Amino acid sequence: MIFVKLHIVIFTTLILMVIHQTTSNNGQALAMPSRYRYGCTALDHQECDELCKQDSYWYGHCSSWDGRDFSCRCFDYKPPLRRSVCINRQEACEDECRSKGYEGGYCYVKKALDVPEGVHVCQCFEDLRIDRR
Repeated sequence: MIFVKLHIVIFTTLILMVIHQTTSNNGQALAMPSRYRYGCTALDHQECDELCKQDSYWYGHCSSWDGRDFSCRCFDYKPPLRRSVCINRQEACEDECRSKGYEGGYCYVKKALDVPEGVHVCQCFEDLRIDRR
């Protein structure tokens, strides 16, 4: 069980590095040559969504698959909500979720009537369904 969790942490870290290398400053995925564009699975989309949320984006999805790696496209919150509300809370949310027995979690911005930019809320990751082909 510890090996599986360690593997997931390493995999997540590597994917975050790929996201940072393949996205521009505004979170838009860089274009890949068409010969490298293949379909993403539902699990790829879910993984990208969680990775983008861990990086304080509103949501994300898999934008391409080259047969070995996938690229994610992350989307920012709609104004007046701001992702900066969560940037410094990501680690605390992940720790909180792990203490509850989950594999991790993320902070997301929730609308609030008295705070235009939104308030931070923690959400724990659900177990990812294994897609066996």
